[in-house]
Amino acid sequence: MKVLISKSDISGRVTAPSSKSYTIRGLMCAALARGESEVVRPLASDDTEAAI
Repeated sequence: MKVLISKSDISGRVTAPSSKSYTIRGLMCAALARGESEVVRPLASDDTEAAI
């Protein structure tokens, strides 16, 4: 059996799971920013609630 593998372009989107530290950093940056901010997919945890 012969197998032919051809080179091709790869595309797509990967959504990484939220982390506690990234969520809290995002909240702190949003608090310091002027205007409106949106933290997308924050991690729901006790530490996140405490930071808010």
